[in-house]
Amino acid sequence: MIGKTISHYRIVDKLGGGMGVVVYVRQRAGNLLRGPKFSATDLSLMKNIPPAKAGQFQTRGEVFHLFNTLNYNNPNGVFGTDPLGRISSAQNMRQMQLGGKLMF
Repeated sequence: MIGKTISHYRIVDKLGGGMGVVVYVRQRAGNLLRGPKFSATDLSLMKNIPPAKAGQFQTRGEVFHLFNTLNYNNPNGVFGTDPLGRISSAQNMRQMQLGGKLMF
């Protein structure tokens, strides 16, 4: 059993026995394809406004991917297919949301 490869793990050593066999595994050398760099900047602004009576009102504005940098997904890693190593899609673009919350 030692030295056998299951999925992308290689069995290195047998650690114990008893009711079941416990083995020590190590991930096989992989990462044959590297993905492109990823860059994202998120921004969140909040303001608490005290009303006339007990409680608070909170306003919030959030922006995801503030600078709208184009981030590609990882390349296709399925061997034996035509688009091996090709990048065919990208991450989401900039998103904004506004909200309010009443706390009492």
